Amino acid sequence: MLDIRDAIRALLDRDRSALVVSTCGYITRDLYNLEDRPQHLYLVGTMGIAAPLGLGIAVAEPGRRVLVLDGDGSFAMTPAACR
Repeated sequence: MLDIRDAIRALLDRDRSALVVSTCGYITRDLYNLEDRPQHLYLVGTMGIAAPLGLGIAVAEPGRRVLVLDGDGSFAMTPAACR
């Protein structure tokens, strides 16, 4: 089984210039501990905001790669999932 930190590392190595939006919880701590970068947006204390925020950034800056690291519980809390 792939460790979450190995998966995050693979994403970071794939595109070093990407803006990374991360949700609350361990995924944000793992991202920060692996490599803190100026283009990382840590949404500590939020739930359900990472995906909509990442989408908004991607729409506003279509030439920029945006990665969203979200957990299943946080994703279930997104406004779109609550319809």
